Amino acid sequence: MDNFSKLSFKDFLTVDYTPGMPELISYRAKKRKTGMVGEAKMEDDPCWNEYKMVGKKKKNGKEVPNCVPEETDLEQVEEALSLQQRRKKSIMFKRLAPRIQLKKKIRMKRAADLPRLKTRARKQARKMLFNKLSKNTPKDELSYARRQEIEKRLDKMKGRIDKIALRLLPKVRKQDIQRRTSKSDDDGK
Repeated sequence: MDNFSKLSFKDFLTVDYTPGMPELISYRAKKRKTGMVGEAKMEDDPCWNEYKMVGKKKKNGKEVPNCVPEETDLEQVEEALSLQQRRKKSIMFKRLAPRIQLKKKIRMKRAADLPRLKTRARKQARKMLFNKLSKNTPKDELSYARRQEIEKRLDKMKGRIDKIALRLLPKVRKQDIQRRTSKSDDDGK
């Protein structure tokens, strides 16, 4: 009788109840709770649907599976906003616009740190190689297929891009200093 006290009403709705089979009921209830109703439960993966096991971890002195969410392509693509969501975002950004402008102004006065400078140098190097491969044709005038082809070639040239970025780093640092000095000159007028 002890096994039946742990069952809920939903267990009896989703599982065919047969007296004397509490193990089957608890097994099916566990499958329902973990989302594995229509699928066979794999013994080596005790995690829920859309979670994968990455080793084990200690919890309350016991070793339990470490379940982490699986990364899917759907998570990387942001969903389009509905009209109502767009309006809400618009209102929010209009309300926050002065604060955003102030933060942007403060940020522009600061010197860029090394990782940010390296990122800028890498972007400039990539842009230089893109222009060279496209024979200085503007990006918007290229066909989609041609742009994709050039992007694939650039993805294979990461080593070359990094070398060019390293050479461009002093130039990027100078540009950052000039940007800050020109902004401070504009603020003084």
